[in-house]
Amino acid sequence: MSGRSDTSSAQSSVEFTAWFATLAAVWGFSEALLFFIVPDVLTTAGAVVRPRVGLIAAASALAGALLGGWAMHTWATKDVTGAASEVLRTPGATHERLLKAERQLRDHGAAGMLLGGISFIPYKLYGIASVTQGMSLPMFLLCSTLARGVRFTATTLLAGWIAHGPLRAWSLKKKIALHLAVWSAIYGVYFVFVA
Repeated sequence: MSGRSDTSSAQSSVEFTAWFATLAAVWGFSEALLFFIVPDVLTTAGAVVRPRVGLIAAASALAGALLGGWAMHTWATKDVTGAASEVLRTPGATHERLLKAERQLRDHGAAGMLLGGISFIPYKLYGIASVTQGMSLPMFLLCSTLARGVRFTATTLLAGWIAHGPLRAWSLKKKIALHLAVWSAIYGVYFVFVA
């Protein structure tokens, strides 16, 4: 009886991880185009549940973000005005931030994208800025892999460490509540003071 229960539990865990990874890939793709909540919200939630789930979700979010970045770069190459017009309708994507992304790429080259992860400039704006600044698609995707990969991994590892280190005695329900409160506060500050 125990063997059957263990097999069922392992299968449920694999199914949950696969479902979570798929959701992260879709989220990463969507946020690279027109969605405005970063995939880190989901990947860190996965890490709160299980660090391994969070890291698999982070890798999936990166794959989705790269596909979305490819789509944004391609769209902007064909119609930069149209792409910019649509993107600038999303929360947090402003003309000033687009100009800042262009300036970062112009002044710092590929390294300018690494600043995006910590400067509140939506990734989708770098997709447009990379076109206006003459960055090739392969270079944009390479820079995206580094910039997005480092941030997704760092936030996910941090959340997993906090949830399973200092807060390991907390119930999962309390950890998830804290997770939601932290991200709500981050977005509250972002939309009130930054956006």
